This record gives sequence, C-alpha cells and structure tokens, in this order.
Amino acid sequence: MNFKQKTKLLRLTRLILPLLCALGGVLAVVGLVRTAALASSTEVGAERSLSPLQPLNGGIDLSITKTHATRFFVCDVGTYTISVKNVGSPINPPYTVKITDTLPIPPLAFADYKGNGWNCTVVTPTVGCQYGITQTLNTNDFLPPLNIVVKLKPSTVQTVTNTVAISDTAGTNNLFSDPTNISTNLTITKSAFPSIRFLIWPYRRRPRHCNSNSRCHLHPSGQK
Repeated sequence: MNFKQKTKLLRLTRLILPLLCALGGVLAVVGLVRTAALASSTEVGAERSLSPLQPLNGGIDLSITKTHATRFFVCDVGTYTISVKNVGSPINPPYTVKITDTLPIPPLAFADYKGNGWNCTVVTPTVGCQYGITQTLNTNDFLPPLNIVVKLKPSTVQTVTNTVAISDTAGTNNLFSDPTNISTNLTITKSAFPSIRFLIWPYRRRPRHCNSNSRCHLHPSGQK
C-alpha cells in the first residue's frame, strides 16, 4: 500500500468513525426506550394479572362469628349459626370465601348444613365451606348465614368448644370459638298403678241348737 492509498484510507476512517459513533448512540437510545417500554408493559400486565382475591384497596378483612340458640342434648341434634361480615374495603367479584369448622369428636358429628349459596364438604372432623361472591360486598355487609347441624352422640362430655376459621388477607379476627354445654336428655314419666278393691263381706255365725245331752247341732242360716 503506497502513501496515497494510506491517506485515502485514513480519511475514510475519519468519516466513518463519527457515523458509527452516532449510530451507536441511536441504538443505545432505542435500547433504553425499549427497556422502559418493556418494564412499563410488565407492570401493567402484573396489575392486570392481580387476583381478584387481592384488591388494590389494601386487602380483604372478613370477620366470623358462631352462635347456638339453646343447650345441646345427648342423642339429639343441635344447630350452629355462622355469620361472615365484611369489616374491610368493598370486595369485588369474583371472590371465594372459605371457612373451616372443626367439630369436637366426640360428641359432635356432622349431620347437615343449610345456607343460601354455601357449598360444604366434610372430611371428619372438619367441615369445609365456600361461598362465591357474585356481586360487590360492601363494607359492613353480611353474607347469607350458614347453619351447621350436628348430631350429639352418647358421651360423658358436658362442655365442648367449637372453633371456626375463615381465610382472608388481613390475618385478624379470623377465628371464633363457641363454648357449648351438653346435657343428658332424661325424661321422667309418672304412672299410677290401677287401684285394687277388696270387698269384705260380714260373716254371720249360724245359731247352735243344743239338746239335753249337751250336744249342739249347727243349723243352716235362717233355721232354728
């Protein structure tokens, strides 16, 4: 390569280098823009993929209580009433409320459940129930009550504590215990024996007839 060729190559290099630098800057800017766009898209996708179980209002807070109306009796049935209340922000559908009721065995045994919209399955001694929310559950709104019917088997236990739990994102007021007194179902009946009458007839002694030989003879009644 002679001097002229080297000179031309040097000039060409001086022209190309700024272009390459400019192109590199453009590519760098494009990369940054693309990275930012991807990050923004990821955040939007993450927001869209958030489960309805975790609303953007900070979490779900449901309270649960359980009551029973009267004393339970052995060999009878008893009913617990479970109430669920939204004490947090409004909950938008779809959302599934899940509760777990662990029955003290013995003497309680699951018999039946009643509740509009509730579905329960039993794996002794646990009763698991779900309720699917189909419309917004506002603050201080209640779900339909759930009744758990139990059969009381023969046992010497006089007091049990039935505990129910609910799962939500708040982690508070999720347990409730209901102490229950149990009595023996005794029935006292009173019956009277039939009266017995005794009839006593008076005895009338028949007269005697004696002769001169001191011999006495009994005469039939009414004869002399």
